[in-house]
Amino acid sequence: RFQKCEYAKLKLFKTEGRGWGVLADESIKAGQFIIEYCGEVISWKEAKRRSQAYENQGLKDAFIISLNGHESIDATKKGSLARFINHSCQPNCETRKLTVLGEIRVGIFSKQDIPAGAELAYDYNFEWYGGAKVRCLCGAAGCSEFLGAKSRGFQGVRKGGGVKSCET
Repeated sequence: RFQKCEYAKLKLFKTEGRGWGVLADESIKAGQFIIEYCGEVISWKEAKRRSQAYENQGLKDAFIISLNGHESIDATKKGSLARFINHSCQPNCETRKLTVLGEIRVGIFSKQDIPAGAELAYDYNFEWYGGAKVRCLCGAAGCSEFLGAKSRGFQGVRKGGGVKSCET
């Protein structure tokens, strides 16, 4: 399903106080591939530069995730519906890195059965290296209250991590 871009049926919606979100428009089984996280592949240095530029522009919703130790995916200006999947401290989805024809790609997979109409969410696994703390709005029981609070603390620029790897 990944190589053929056979995505689950999804629906974009406006959340209460958390911007855009993504709903399952069909039932999704545990472990199922949902959608690829697409965007522009850029260097880690460029990701840091863009992140700062987006912040200076007042852009609150930047969609940059870490691909590996030296590259990131920036889906801020172009990308798939996956960029609108919100964070949760108790997610029903997870990210996985896959190598497809020698190229690293990122997919969103379900961690559990997800009924039609449920909002999709994954743990962003942010690491912060300075700047303002970002309050977590997931509302889950046991919420960490801030994005990145469970990582190495608030020490600098943001980076999405925690992407599992596998081969196809």
